[in-house]
Amino acid sequence: FWVPHRMGGGAPTLAEANRMDAEEAARKAEARRTGTPGLDTGAAEAPG
Repeated sequence: FWVPHRMGGGAPTLAEANRMDAEEAARKAEARRTGTPGLDTGAAEAPG
C-alpha cells in the first residue's frame, strides 16, 4: 500500500495523482483516435 508523501512515503499527492490520471487518459484517447498500438498501455513510460 502507499504511504502519503507527507508521512515519508512515495504516494503522490491528490493533485499529482489527478494530473497523472488526466495525462494517462489523454494519452489513451490519442492512441485510440490514431490507432497507434502500445500508447494506450503505458508501456512507453519510464519506470518510477
